Amino acid sequence: MFDGASHTTPCLPERLVARDARVYFTCVAAVGSSWIGAIWPDGTYSRVAGGGSDTNDGAMAENLRLGNPTEIDVDREGNLIVFDEQARYVWRIQPNGVSERVFGNGGFGFATEGAPARGAPAGDIRAIALQDDGALIIQDAQSQRLRRIGPDGRVRTIAGGGTEDIALASAA
Repeated sequence: MFDGASHTTPCLPERLVARDARVYFTCVAAVGSSWIGAIWPDGTYSRVAGGGSDTNDGAMAENLRLGNPTEIDVDREGNLIVFDEQARYVWRIQPNGVSERVFGNGGFGFATEGAPARGAPAGDIRAIALQDDGALIIQDAQSQRLRRIGPDGRVRTIAGGGTEDIALASAA
């Protein structure tokens, strides 16, 4: 259980992602007071995002309100990607601590093909992954699709059709 000087809310780490000798983890202490931590190469850890009350683009990560961060990933530039299930947003947290909403409008639903990701509702996101070109892949269990948010900021289906298992749709 983490409850060190860098954050006072105890929690049990849930999701983990590692890059370049750093390990990032989600800490869901209570809905609305969750945070993201990092374990550094020297063995110390700290809160890098969440625990605050700000939900605006451009907020510093430590002031960001994270209700229930269920998925995380990190790219090779050190940008942390976080899906907050409660807020229905995917955030990009830059290495300098500035946060930016990259997907979601706060609503639950299906994002129309080709729609701008920032204005689209988020479905039942179960997994996220980053591609080398910066694109974000989202597994949406509600629509039974894998969705891609490309560098152009638009949502597109890359697998699945909404009526059958993604593996079956891809094999057809």
